[in-house]
Amino acid sequence: MLLEVLINSEIFMIRFPLGRISLSRLVKQHELIRFLNENGCILSPAPVNIKAEIHLPYFIETKIGNGVAPDKLIGKNGEGLTKLFEAISRKIEKFHLQFGKKILMSEDVYDKYLTPKIKLIKKLCHDSQIQEKLDVFSNNFLEILNKKTFLVGITHGDLKIGNSIFNSNGQLIGIIDWDMSDWEEITLIDLSALFITTIRNKYFPKQPIKEFMMEISYIPDEFLPGYKKYFDETDTSYLNPFISLIIYWLDRISKMIQYHPEIDGQWVQKKVYTVLDRADLFFKAAKNESTHLI
Repeated sequence: MLLEVLINSEIFMIRFPLGRISLSRLVKQHELIRFLNENGCILSPAPVNIKAEIHLPYFIETKIGNGVAPDKLIGKNGEGLTKLFEAISRKIEKFHLQFGKKILMSEDVYDKYLTPKIKLIKKLCHDSQIQEKLDVFSNNFLEILNKKTFLVGITHGDLKIGNSIFNSNGQLIGIIDWDMSDWEEITLIDLSALFITTIRNKYFPKQPIKEFMMEISYIPDEFLPGYKKYFDETDTSYLNPFISLIIYWLDRISKMIQYHPEIDGQWVQKKVYTVLDRADLFFKAAKNESTHLI
């Protein structure tokens, strides 16, 4: 439930969760944004401290003034997407550097941050073929990521142009909707989400994730400079864009399972099975340092 209230000529938004899952997400967002606010981050919307005690879970934030939805800046044919992608990439890399720490990928690190996402899928589907394919997928994934340098820290968890607010001049003034955020996660989750959703927005609009994964066969050049700059600025190991595609897909599937309890093994079999075969082509392209499937 969302309420808009006027207090002393200032507008506030008050959100109350309507279910167990939305409550857990709201609590996480509440705690994380308060932490960021206390550590000097300028947030839009900003969290608000109030003296009155409310006996319901809630989150109060100021309303963004003079904000422009990004769809007004994208343009009819998506010509504004590159500029918006660049702006958000530069903002999030500074954020990751401020709150992140460097790690070297190893089997233990992989088991801590990525294996749990694969286990979520495995837990729902007991089909032996999918279990075997997930094991092969995981081994190939670790082989490519092993001994590469990453940042681990606070992540947004659902970073995309649609979760950003700009002013009328096209300047980024806020990143919103932190309810999928995490205190300790591989920060490449954010870059991958922003990078791939921007490509989806322009070239595969409104296409479901499975169909998108089965159709994409190359990475558009226009977004690669901004993508590569993230690794330079954070001094982390560059990853082929197809690996970011896999990171994005794995993270989205695991979050769908986590936040949608109605998802079952049949859904997993329908949405995951064929993508696992397709992932072999992505791994092969990455090993050949190509942005086109071979």
